[in-house]
Order: sequence, then structure tokens, then C-alpha cells
Amino acid sequence: MCQILRKQVHRIRRPMTAVADNNRDVEDALNSIAGDTAAFEQLYRRYLPNVRANACWLLSDHDVDDAVQEVFIRLWQKMPLFEQRSTFNTWFTRLTINVLLNYRNARSRRSAVVVAFEDEENETPARDASPDLALDLESAIASLPNGARDVLVFHDVHGFDHEEIAALLGIAASTSRSQLARARFALRNRFDNLPEFS
Repeated sequence: MCQILRKQVHRIRRPMTAVADNNRDVEDALNSIAGDTAAFEQLYRRYLPNVRANACWLLSDHDVDDAVQEVFIRLWQKMPLFEQRSTFNTWFTRLTINVLLNYRNARSRRSAVVVAFEDEENETPARDASPDLALDLESAIASLPNGARDVLVFHDVHGFDHEEIAALLGIAASTSRSQLARARFALRNRFDNLPEFS
């Protein structure tokens, strides 16, 4: 399921400047705040593909359903904080990313798995040299350390600039730039080292 969503993420993403969509989102958000569960359900149906796509990019497949549920629980709780300073899509995308990152961090702490981006053991593993090897960008991205993967997804998939990424992740914009460069280098290295088959 996640592979299908990842491949179609560019079609799933909604334009942030769509005024009609934003007006509908704002109306549904305000009605949800007033207790209208049907309006909240409309937001849920409208944004579920986006949330699932983000969860697929940022989490392992077995965590996706629980994390998506957590995002919409948090949306229901945080809806009164939406002040219309930005589009609903922008506000909710940031909320989604924050919830997913917090979910992943909590999950990592619970399972005692610590992934340090600066650790030199994060070298990209060599691919198996078999003739039926399928080029798998998704597994390559999944193999990146969390920080590098986050920056790559936020920048190259969602189109956030480095200042926005820095604010989301609590890092410096220069760190975002270096992690993006490192992620791209690791991916390029992984695919440049593929064996050639005749």
C-alpha cells in the first residue's frame, strides 16, 4: 500500500494556493470546531491520502495506520488553534509532519533504537549483484538516516525551503542544506554503484 502511495505522491499533493479548496477547508474546520462531525469527516476524507503518503515516507510500514490515526486525533484536538494565518493545507501539513516525527521519535525511544545521523556506520550498503535486481528508490530512501530522509522528503517531495524545514525539525537551515546534500550523495552513490547487466 505504501509503495503505491509513494509512487503517486506528486498526484496526491494538493496545491497550497487553491483558494476554493482553502475556503472549503476553512469552512469545514470552523464547523468542526463548533462540533460538526460531518465537517470533520469531510476533512478526514480529503486529507487522508496526504497523511498516509507522509506516514509512508517517514515511518516503517507497520507504523502507518497507528500514526495516521494519531494525526487525525491531534487534528481534532488542535483544530481550535487554527487561526487562518496560512491556508488550512499548510497548517495541517505542518501539524501532520510534527505528529509523525513525534510518533517516530517516541517509537524509537520505546524500542531503544537510536539512529545517529553523524555516525559513520550509516554508509549506504552495497546492493546485491543479481541479474533480476529491480531499481528500488523507495528502499534506498528508507535506508537513509532519519534526518537525511526527512530533509529529502520535505524538500524534494513537498517543496519546503530550508528555512521551513529548519523550523519544522528544530535545526539550522545550513544543517538542512548539508543533510539534503548528504542524502542526495548517498542515493547517487547507491545507484551509481549498481552493476551493469548485458
